[in-house]
Amino acid sequence: MVAAPKIDVPDAVTRRLQLAPSQNPEAVVGWLEHQLERDGMRQQVWTCALKAWITITGIAAASTAIAWYFQATTANAMQIFDFSNANAGSLSEGLHSYMPIILLTTTMLLLTMLPLAWAFGRLPGFSSALSSVDWATTGVAMSRLLTIGCPYPEAFRTTAKAIACSGQRQWLLDAANRVEAGGQAIPEDCQQAPGSAILHVILSTQRSPMQREWQLASEHYLEVAQRKIGLITGAAPVVATILAGTILWLSISTTLNAMLTAFRSFMEDFT
Repeated sequence: MVAAPKIDVPDAVTRRLQLAPSQNPEAVVGWLEHQLERDGMRQQVWTCALKAWITITGIAAASTAIAWYFQATTANAMQIFDFSNANAGSLSEGLHSYMPIILLTTTMLLLTMLPLAWAFGRLPGFSSALSSVDWATTGVAMSRLLTIGCPYPEAFRTTAKAIACSGQRQWLLDAANRVEAGGQAIPEDCQQAPGSAILHVILSTQRSPMQREWQLASEHYLEVAQRKIGLITGAAPVVATILAGTILWLSISTTLNAMLTAFRSFMEDFT
């Protein structure tokens, strides 16, 4: 049986642009090009975060195994060579005794907390970059929809369907409700969503902001997103390497120091 070919279903903005009475191919093409650019930027952020997470978590897991191994080796050596009780007691009270548990706890936290922080948009730097990408998408979608004469409330609601961030979607839906009630889309006393300050400055001066203002907003947020992504892709690998190296160094230094201390104690007793 031959599988049916996969058909890409257009998103809400694309469908609305295609259904316009006076079709504007430039609006459709411009929106589709932005989608490709948006997906590329999101992929950059996601790949960078994933690589950093794998690096730190993998090193933490390996450090846990190293700490357990060195601790077990030291304990076996103490039993084989019958170290003094005083030395054994001092070694058991050292940091090395707790290091495997500390590292195991760290590994478990990394495995659970970072994915949860990503899912809830609470990962510093990465979440801010994705938010800027969504604000740029908002500006592009609104400018394209207003170009074809889409009513303002409908443009807000259609754009909301193309936004990944739940907070920004709600902000757009609230703006649509305000316009339908006869108010401004962005009144001066409106509660600002995170990252929307510039958008308020650009658009709050008019009762019905025009397509050009939304385009300016999209260009601003696109530049902000590109700067943030460039900073993240440059800094995240360095930070991840430093953190992973620190974890590995703590694991080896504490456990190896305990083994050397035990060996030195044995040599002193032997001589």
